[in-house]
Amino acid sequence: MKNIIPALLCLSLSGLILSSCHPSFDSGYTRITKATLTPGLAQLPLPKSEPILTVSGRIQSFNQGDTFVMDRDMIESVGMVENSVLDPFEKANYRFKGVLMRDLLNLWNVDPQATILDLKALDGYRIEIPMGINLS
Repeated sequence: MKNIIPALLCLSLSGLILSSCHPSFDSGYTRITKATLTPGLAQLPLPKSEPILTVSGRIQSFNQGDTFVMDRDMIESVGMVENSVLDPFEKANYRFKGVLMRDLLNLWNVDPQATILDLKALDGYRIEIPMGINLS
């Protein structure tokens, strides 16, 4: 069961990443907080608490050397959204809150030539997601 949960979460994340580029996706969620950390800031902040995310590779925005390091508050400052979905197996509605991957990728100024998004969870679970998607 332990392996199923990360796999389901990654499949859900993959769906959010891929569907966030579809024109009708923007009507599928509710923005619940306004973004205060946005692309193009002259000075990108450093985390104020324990970093939980380090981004490296083909990015063009940095806040610590050649990486972009974020804590939970920084991630949430990209702008929180909420989405309710029906789980067809449990026949129950679930509400998810988080940030759009599209907003994070834009913040990091990901090189358009990037081909793979390599995600590694804090528990060590890892998945690669193709980047062959339009983020605009």
